[in-house]
Amino acid sequence: MLLPTAKELLLFMPRTLKDMDLDLIRPGVSAEPTENDTFPSQDLLPLVQFRQLRTLTIVGMLDSYQPCIWEAVWLCPLLEVLTLEMCLEPSIRKTKSTEWPTIQGNWKMKDLSEVKRGYHGYMGHGQLHHELGYGELLDSLAIGLAQKRAKKQGLVGDKLSIATLNLTSFVVDADPFVKWFESGKLRNVNFNGFCVDAGFSLPQEMLHQVTVSIPNGALPRVVTAKKYQTGSAKLITIGEGRTAATNEAGVAENVEGKREAEKYTMSVSSRPSTAARDGKKGGAHRRFSSSTVLNRLKRGLEPSVLPAFRSFATKMEAALRNTASEARVKTEVERLERRQEVRDSTYR
Repeated sequence: MLLPTAKELLLFMPRTLKDMDLDLIRPGVSAEPTENDTFPSQDLLPLVQFRQLRTLTIVGMLDSYQPCIWEAVWLCPLLEVLTLEMCLEPSIRKTKSTEWPTIQGNWKMKDLSEVKRGYHGYMGHGQLHHELGYGELLDSLAIGLAQKRAKKQGLVGDKLSIATLNLTSFVVDADPFVKWFESGKLRNVNFNGFCVDAGFSLPQEMLHQVTVSIPNGALPRVVTAKKYQTGSAKLITIGEGRTAATNEAGVAENVEGKREAEKYTMSVSSRPSTAARDGKKGGAHRRFSSSTVLNRLKRGLEPSVLPAFRSFATKMEAALRNTASEARVKTEVERLERRQEVRDSTYR
């Protein structure tokens, strides 16, 4: 379940969790948003206390949290799926904009020998160096420094255990994959939108076992089909029970396939954040205030912390009730657009 995040929520969560989905867009965005709407990086520190995570999803990021995130990843040896989504796409300076293409459409990954290797970040903080632009870098140095900190807390391997990495709005180069990802475990790298190729490539040993997916990158497979007269087919069963029916024109349609396609189209919407997408449909933030979600969390808590948790839940629900979802979504989108305009005018 995707939850709006607060430090108190992370403190209350049972440390035996195996799957964690966090939305760092803060609830209760005001009519005039300020930098205080950004989730404080220090409030994410309780994340490093979890040791049994298998999947970790963090969306709605307006700032870099990589030092904390990678430390938590190192301390979870069973973690297989990591999903990271920034709210804003990177802005690249003109000197690099032609050299660093957006990963989409006809983009092709270069061979490792063809890319220019080098560090593009700033002191392992997770951000792209200001001389190159503005945005979030998949930061090799941040991963390495996090490993050193994690080793002081427990047993840590030499390579990351991640099998599937999902990224949105990141600048990506080859270094993290060469230095830190285990070639025998990594299987999927999914660029879900607005990612920039700053020299991304995979080492030779990964090429035949790692699938790299990009937005609009898959070409439809052409299949020769037998022709039938219009209206002659009333019901068609495809494969294992998938049903196709005729439309108003008498042409057969794969009904379930169409529904799945519609779901996929919605899932890859280019709106700024998952929080904004969910808000219009009473998504993550409204679900949090439901008794079902609260009861799930309470079942995993020690009796001694229940009173404090109830107090926190009451405050969170009050903040959510005071913010209409439609107004919140509009405010969030406008805030992101204003920031993007400022950064584009500065770096392009």
